Amino acid sequence: MDDDPPTCEPTSFNPPIITTMAVDLHSSLIFQFASAISPLHIAVECTALSAEQHSDTLFEILTGSQSDRYQPLNHAGWELHYDGMHGIFSTQIGRAEHYLKLHYTQQRNLIVAKVGFSQP
Repeated sequence: MDDDPPTCEPTSFNPPIITTMAVDLHSSLIFQFASAISPLHIAVECTALSAEQHSDTLFEILTGSQSDRYQPLNHAGWELHYDGMHGIFSTQIGRAEHYLKLHYTQQRNLIVAKVGFSQP
């Protein structure tokens, strides 16, 4: 549970490859980059069934240069499109520091299969 997204540190660490996982209200996924990235496209792939009825405020996005200091980022919202058995939420941000936090803000659980990053 991530009660204070701007200052809460990670509670568990995983290798860069994530397996399918359930994300619930007020949990966060944190990613560490070797350096700041600008701009950054984010794609969150999840099961199509869990993607239904979610809004464009799916994740709050925060970034920071330390694992316990984050600033919220503005973005245009999450767009959803379907690819077979998966729903893919995507958005673009202007700049990500060394740490990027996706803080889940929805009541309904989301089954995440993959999170991808690319530069447009």
